[in-house]
Amino acid sequence: MITLFALLLSPTLPANAADTSGCSQLVQTTAHATTANGNLLTATYAHAARANCWNASQAAVTIAYRFSSETAQPSVGLWVKLNGRDQTLTAQVTCSSVQSGIAKDTSPRASFACFALATLPTATGAQELEIAPSVNGAFDTSAYGQNSRLSL
Repeated sequence: MITLFALLLSPTLPANAADTSGCSQLVQTTAHATTANGNLLTATYAHAARANCWNASQAAVTIAYRFSSETAQPSVGLWVKLNGRDQTLTAQVTCSSVQSGIAKDTSPRASFACFALATLPTATGAQELEIAPSVNGAFDTSAYGQNSRLSL
């Protein structure tokens, strides 16, 4: 009887109650770099507002690389050093045909605008990132060890 009385008097939260912990939204920080070949490299770090949030384990760095290619299905790898640990990521790549100008392109060489994307789980906190993208085995850096460096 006491339990029933307590349930009837306890306030009920509506189904659309707001999260007042400040943890629901992931905070995002984005940094950009231009590679040796003039391509755009973007890193976005999404993380919980605090390390003790329920969604802190969802922290991740997403790397986006935009480039042009002569093939519709290039092989893209991203050598990444995150907080001192290095690894090579295989990126998901999408390409679309590019035509220059308004006239019909009669060139025998095809050109594609490509976008590569890879996500790397990480811990909450400051992120030091070094990236060397490669397309079909050719690195897009100015020299060995001269990779794009980003702080997030």
